[in-house]
Amino acid sequence: MDNHLDNGQSFLDQMAACALDQAQPDDHEALIAELAALPLVEYELRRSEAAKQIGARAAILDRLVKDQRAVADDAAGNAVLFPEVTPWALPVDGGELLDDLSALIRRYLVAPKHADHAMALWIVFTHAIDAAEVAPILMLKSAEKRCGKTTALSLIQRLSYRALPAANITAPALFRSIEAWAPTLLIDEADMFLKDSPELNGIINSGHTRPTAFVIRTVGEDFEPRKFSTWGAKAIASIGGQSTTLHDRSIIIELRRKLPGESAEKLRHADRRGFERITQRIVRFAKDNQDRFGAHRPSIPDVLNDRAADNWEFLLAIADVAGGRWPELARLAAIALSGAADDAKSVGQELLEDIREIFDHKRVDRISTGQLLEALCADDEKSWAAFNRGKPMTAKQLAKRLHEFKIISRTVRIGHTTPKGYMLSDFDDAFARYVAATAHSPATTAQAVPTPGLSVAVAPQLAATQNAAATLERLPLLGCGGVAEEPPVLGEEAEEADEWL
Repeated sequence: MDNHLDNGQSFLDQMAACALDQAQPDDHEALIAELAALPLVEYELRRSEAAKQIGARAAILDRLVKDQRAVADDAAGNAVLFPEVTPWALPVDGGELLDDLSALIRRYLVAPKHADHAMALWIVFTHAIDAAEVAPILMLKSAEKRCGKTTALSLIQRLSYRALPAANITAPALFRSIEAWAPTLLIDEADMFLKDSPELNGIINSGHTRPTAFVIRTVGEDFEPRKFSTWGAKAIASIGGQSTTLHDRSIIIELRRKLPGESAEKLRHADRRGFERITQRIVRFAKDNQDRFGAHRPSIPDVLNDRAADNWEFLLAIADVAGGRWPELARLAAIALSGAADDAKSVGQELLEDIREIFDHKRVDRISTGQLLEALCADDEKSWAAFNRGKPMTAKQLAKRLHEFKIISRTVRIGHTTPKGYMLSDFDDAFARYVAATAHSPATTAQAVPTPGLSVAVAPQLAATQNAAATLERLPLLGCGGVAEEPPVLGEEAEEADEWL
């Protein structure tokens, strides 16, 4: 029986080879290559007609196309290899490591205040991601080109765990890369393709929290459903903003073009061995303390919203474990970079904020739909005057947006008239949930107790924190008395022992 199958297989191979030999090289081979590049469904639709075109049975064509696909797969692209990093020989002082790492970033990148601290913590996070439950995206954005985004990504590439840079990537390539290698994905030029790809946005969003970090796809000729991981560290560089959902899951660093008086060294001239040594220290520190990163519950400034608190929690844990001045620096960075009101508001949130401003300005507890639309569209700098394809927002569009917040128009009495409109009380729940508190609200005027262990200069910036009175836990470093020793060096490296770069 086995011999019979082998003979049958051999016969098919011979037929395929014969069909290929008899084919016109310019026409038939090009057709087979074209068919091999098609998705499976499109190939099935063209299969019968193509088989007739080359004068072979459909089974023979399948064989030829399969062989062509194998050749194309073998020849396409380059294999992805990640160098193994040997951990530093001795235990590492986390505070000193983060100091050196932030200094290295400042050496090659002109960045806003606290950006180096956030980047240093995020780089360590990529090496300890197995202990994290939330993977914050590092968003590097600028208003114009030549602001240092690619330099920042190149720095991260040299220091992060399994860095995989890509100037463009498709949705399938993204989740298959993560499933295969669990890399730190570095996406450059995102403004050219990411914002217009809802599928790619959805996949990146899914990787923000470990329990949701999966997509389901069918594979093989039997369309078997398979689960692919989307969990991993991701940094994205873009001119301008991305979707609000990506912003919400990101620690955003806004880079600006440097002034004539500002300067940074060229990264391409950097000493490779210096980067290798500090990467070894990062690996050792992350390896020794990974469990403590995951177990620690850091105090979080209350000025961070829920999603920002999620983004910063693991980074603050790293800072607390590192000790030294880093618990303070990390919280200052969190407040500076993520504590302000989000400028990437959704349309619904922006609408609610403007409606509340109208109620406050008019000092009324009810308003007709017509009056509300007139007030919304009065400001040419806001989007409502051109919301309807260049024309003012309509009553139907307003009702549809507000219905998403369970706000429905009703008949309201205004003087002697009873038009359709809205009561201020209808907005109470939506205002409380989606609109930031005003300067007069108790939440922003309450005094907070400074955190023990933080400097007096920091206390005003940490006022209005929910848990500001919590004492930062000083966690002991493993196997060192506060200062880590470097491993012995010999020969030429002995002259460099006093410098890490």
